[in-house]
Amino acid sequence: MMLEKERGSISNLVWLLTFLLSNWSVLWSIIDMEIWIFRYFTIQSNFLVMLVAIFYYTMKESKPFFKTLSTIALFNIIVTGVVFHTLLSEFSGSFLVELQHTFVPIIYVIFYFVVLKKGIEVKKFWILMIYPTIYFIIFFIQGFFTNWYPYPFMNPNIQETGSLVITILIMAFMMGILALIITFVKQALSHQNKMMSVSSDV
Repeated sequence: MMLEKERGSISNLVWLLTFLLSNWSVLWSIIDMEIWIFRYFTIQSNFLVMLVAIFYYTMKESKPFFKTLSTIALFNIIVTGVVFHTLLSEFSGSFLVELQHTFVPIIYVIFYFVVLKKGIEVKKFWILMIYPTIYFIIFFIQGFFTNWYPYPFMNPNIQETGSLVITILIMAFMMGILALIITFVKQALSHQNKMMSVSSDV
């Protein structure tokens, strides 16, 4: 009973940190740059994390959509952190930037793998690729007409065509690997927890 209570307390603490940090990140961003801030993948990812935290608190974890949404949020927020720290680190410096790209991704990874019970099946890993693919297609098209791109590595005016294509292909490949890893690890952990639960009942 003590172990169950302690685990519950830890889960609640992790949820509270996830909720507070994601809300802080989204609200501060909107106040700082208004609604236009949602053009950035970073803010959309932080917003998804906030939604998952809200749905979890309002007992929506059992709903069919929840495990898909929570896994998409995980994938997006990890991509946000990795891309920022590998391609956009020159923009670091402010606490808000670190909150969006470092603190929220870290706490949500912990929340997803420690607190949430289920993720999507490994064979459905491709679902995680849909959101970023649609995002990049939309902003490449609008960039063609407006000459505005949310990130430098997407901007053909900054990068040569060959370099841009290589960057996109490498990112697509790495995101596919990441999607596989996320779904596999979550399914393995869920299976392990289920086996431990069965053995403890016996």
